[in-house]
Amino acid sequence: MSQGSLLRKFELELADADRGVYESLELRLAQHKSESDDYLVTRVLAWCLCWELELVIAPELCQAEEPALSVRDPHGRIRLWVEIGLPTGERIHKASKASDRVLVFPHRSPQALEKNWAGMRIHRAGEIEAVVPEPELVARLAATLDRNNRWHVTVSDGELIVDTGRGTFTGPIHRFRPLESDA
Repeated sequence: MSQGSLLRKFELELADADRGVYESLELRLAQHKSESDDYLVTRVLAWCLCWELELVIAPELCQAEEPALSVRDPHGRIRLWVEIGLPTGERIHKASKASDRVLVFPHRSPQALEKNWAGMRIHRAGEIEAVVPEPELVARLAATLDRNNRWHVTVSDGELIVDTGRGTFTGPIHRFRPLESDA
């Protein structure tokens, strides 16, 4: 953990009825001093919404060569590349060439993805999916953050329900494709 980071722990009860995933999980994240609470919450929700046994979270933020979250096959090929925030078109182009599937979880202004990537050559652009938990839900969860967090996360019919022990927060999960076809 780098200096200036805050270690946050999450005990998560995940019930994702949409994918048939029911797990008790523990996640420890170093929140860098430059990382907003909304960004951290988006990372946690992305981890929950993508969780599978092989899911790996990058040990540090902003590693140029690595995705924020990934799933690799037994040969090391990236099956799933997940970006958090508003990645550049160049980064998404690279991700799409290096992996079978790319998901982006913007932590603010999802419309900025389309604007940032407009006119760029992005490999398999029409297949890249943005997954956006309701921004108000993210902000409310960010306001409850503590060093130790116990969340019950439920996903059902595209709706996200998170009980933090300090309140229950709900909101839809929006999914869209920022670019409909290859540039």
